[in-house]
Parts: sequence; structure tokens; C-alpha cells
Amino acid sequence: MLQQSALTSNSPVSLWNCQTDAVAYQFHQEFPRLFPTQQRFAVTFKSTSLLLLLLSPTSPIAAASVACGLLFLLIPRWKQSQPIARGWYEQRLDANTTALDVYAQNESTIRIVDGLYDLFLPTSSNHDPVVALVLLPGALIDARAYAGVCHKLSQKGNIAIILLHTERYRRLISPFFGLDEHALRDVLQHATNELAKSNHSVRNWALGGHSFGGLTAQELLPKMPEISKLVLWGVNFPRETPISPTVPELVVTASQDGFRFGDPLPSTPEIQRFEVVGGNHGGFGDYPHQTYPRPDGTRTISLSDQHEQVARVTAQFLMS
Repeated sequence: MLQQSALTSNSPVSLWNCQTDAVAYQFHQEFPRLFPTQQRFAVTFKSTSLLLLLLSPTSPIAAASVACGLLFLLIPRWKQSQPIARGWYEQRLDANTTALDVYAQNESTIRIVDGLYDLFLPTSSNHDPVVALVLLPGALIDARAYAGVCHKLSQKGNIAIILLHTERYRRLISPFFGLDEHALRDVLQHATNELAKSNHSVRNWALGGHSFGGLTAQELLPKMPEISKLVLWGVNFPRETPISPTVPELVVTASQDGFRFGDPLPSTPEIQRFEVVGGNHGGFGDYPHQTYPRPDGTRTISLSDQHEQVARVTAQFLMS
């Protein structure tokens, strides 16, 4: 059964929550084997705190030693992670009104499913098997900001898009924060059942994402043999996790993207590349101008034009 907690959080958004998450993520980066997930970090921290309580009455010296060791580990990482936490808290970007209007204007083909994902059904009238794309939004971005480009994509063939939610917290979507291959398989099964309600079966599964969501898609791909294609929008970072060379990959970039942190990916037969000339990083969605962690570039084409180009090349790739 699909668990909402695996993808979203009911905890209120606060600087404290961002700070504790940033510290946990810092430990994960330094000690990935010890802390592969946020849940593992939380369990370890709670267990250590319980040990302190048990030791305090009978072995105060031992308790003090454990406490000193814990503080020695926590304090520097707490300080190091403060700028990151503040960025996570202050730089969340909501969808523009034009993105929200897409939902109101297309109620018959867009379903908001249990607060977990939005399902964009193909707009064609036939019920042939669909290519289903699971799309992971960028970090700190309201998932609804991608409604416009997802709707355009659903108009270009028998393509269904499963746009994952990350509300209310908009965590960095990653295996560390709960989106592992098991949670993703739950999404696939849940979406299969939801598509069946409209007499659609799934022909092929594709996985994709924008920005950090694309990095997570890359990381999950080797563990998901049911995924046949990978779609990356605005992912201009060095690849840390190799992917299977047998899986075709589409990399869509934008010439005015201000988030370029690494050299372009090499050209191989498995990787198709397309550049939106005049597009920028935020133009893959529809949200206010991004300035964190660096300013985005300025689009020299319309947002509608960028969405149209992204949807067209993605549809051609998925349907090929």
C-alpha cells in the first residue's frame, strides 16, 4: 500500500525542521553507509538520547562521555548546515497563477490523486496502452508549477504523466528523504490502478525529473529495471551515479540556464540531447524567478515557447 509519509510530510514548515534535516543530510554525505536515510539518522539520534537517559542515574561519567561525544559531532555540523537550512526554508517557490489555472481549465484530464501525485491523462480519445512518465519536481519547487508543461506533453500522444507531490515540506526528493525504489514502485502500482479507471493500461514506464529531481531519477534508475527510459530536464550537474547504458536517455537543457555546475554530459548513442535556445532553468516549470543557490538566467523566449519545445522533444523521445 502506498504510504503518504514516504513522499510527503505532515510536519509544519519551520526553520527548525529545515535545520534538523540539513544536519541529517550533512551526516549522510559524510557517513553514507551509517546514515543511508533520514529515518536511520533519526533512529540513531533517538537511541543515543535514550542511552543517555538510562546511563545518567547509574553511570553519570559514562553519560557525560556519551553526551560530549554527541555534541562534538553535532555542533560543527549544525553550524555548517545553517546556511543550507535557511535556504531550504526561505527559498521555497510557489507555482505561478498561470500554472494553477491549468488545473481549473482541464479538470477532465487532470486528477489530483490522494495528495500524492497529479495524474495527467492523455487527451486523445483512444484507449491504447500509454507510455507513463513519473516526473520528479525540482527541490523546493511547488510541484504544481509543472502543470503547464505536463499538460502540453499529455496532448502529444498516448502519454500519461505522474507528477509527484512533495507538499507540504517540499523536501529535496531523494532516497535519503524517503523516495527509494520501494516507494517509487508503490507509486507505479498506484498509478497503474488509477489509469485503469480510465481504461488505460501502461505500455512502458519512463522516469524523469527537473533539476535535483533529475539527479534523483538518475540515482534510482539502476534499481528500477521496469523503467525503460530516462528524461532529464535542466540537469546541468556532474553525474555521480552511473546509469545502465542500455536505457535510452533524453537530456533537455536551456541556453540561458543559470544553474550550470559541471561540463555537459558526453554524447553517446544512448543519450539524446536537445537545447532550448533562449530558455532558462525556471522555464521548465512556471514559478517565480529563482535566485537560490545562484541567480537563474533570463529567458529570451516566451514561457509557452519553452514548454512547447520541451513537451515536443520529450513526446518524440517517449513515443519512439
